[in-house]
Amino acid sequence: MSSKNSNPLHIFIIDDDVEDQELLMEAFNEVDSTIKFSTAGNGREGINKLIEGSVQKPDLTIVDLNMPMINGKQFLAEIKNNPVLRELRVIICSTSSNTKDIKETLALGAAQYFQKPSSYLALTAELSSILKSLKRVPL
Repeated sequence: MSSKNSNPLHIFIIDDDVEDQELLMEAFNEVDSTIKFSTAGNGREGINKLIEGSVQKPDLTIVDLNMPMINGKQFLAEIKNNPVLRELRVIICSTSSNTKDIKETLALGAAQYFQKPSSYLALTAELSSILKSLKRVPL
């Protein structure tokens, strides 16, 4: 599936595991090869890049739940208190299926929470579903 949009989606991936960043980018590209990516290694770096403008405003931000410095929950809390960043569409991803984590991140303003699938095929299916829902939502 390739995007017909002349403006490719911009996805900001914030994860302390570079291999996970690369896996997400590869899987997203399986679904839509026109996507542009930016990355950060932790929540603090992500917030700084957004505030400084060294990253263009993303259409979607994927944030790992468990990271050093600022985790996914702290990232959500900070951006929701920032008038410039509060409208960012954030999806939390984690290996955790803990119901408490899911409820807390959604309460903090995450658009969605997904558990990192164990297979690449399941990951591309999940990301395809995310992109389909994203394209129906005006940004």
